[in-house]
Amino acid sequence: GEPDLISRPSLNRPGSALTLHAARDSQYLVAHRSFNAWVVLIGGLLLDSLLGTFLLILTGRTARIESLVSERTRQLTQTTDALEQELHDREFAEHALRASENQFRSVTESANDAIIIADPDGRILRWNQAAERYFGYREEEALGQHVSMLIPDRQRAAQEAGLARLRE
Repeated sequence: GEPDLISRPSLNRPGSALTLHAARDSQYLVAHRSFNAWVVLIGGLLLDSLLGTFLLILTGRTARIESLVSERTRQLTQTTDALEQELHDREFAEHALRASENQFRSVTESANDAIIIADPDGRILRWNQAAERYFGYREEEALGQHVSMLIPDRQRAAQEAGLARLRE
């Protein structure tokens, strides 16, 4: 057979040079292919493919999570804005109610006429100073009582009928 190694010897002498070239021929490379080299090459390709797939999945999942977080943040911002507006409106309404209540109390307390406010069942809710002077009951005594305590016996039936009509 032919030798596995092709060689060309080199020798340097004064005035001349000799070069040695050595190489494996193509038959040697075909005869000595290694199975291990193929296993390492295929294993490397598989590992590279798996790692690339994992990174693509991870990147896609991260993008989806970022999208969901962004959408939820937008919704929460809108909800917060709506709640802040509702809180502002409520504070404004409470302020207006307090102002109206103060104005109403000022008018009823400064009136010379007795002012009595009752609920639909006839229970006294408000009682001014003129009512105290006129009927002789302090506000603490009158609040929560039925207005019938102020009506003379002979007029109670008419007063009860009037309250019944109000409830209808």
